[in-house]
Amino acid sequence: MENCTKCGNPKIIIKRKQSGQALCKECFIESIQKKSNKDYKKKKNFLKKEIKFL
Repeated sequence: MENCTKCGNPKIIIKRKQSGQALCKECFIESIQKKSNKDYKKKKNFLKKEIKFL
């Protein structure tokens, strides 16, 4: 059985096909939150640039 690739927890809930990461519940939630925040900041910066051009 595989362990979480981030923290070593043996309770894996998901294995990502693209990255090959095996993640426990806590690390999966953390990764989704980080991705959401990153996407939000990217969108926010894009919109700021669009407003300047209007």
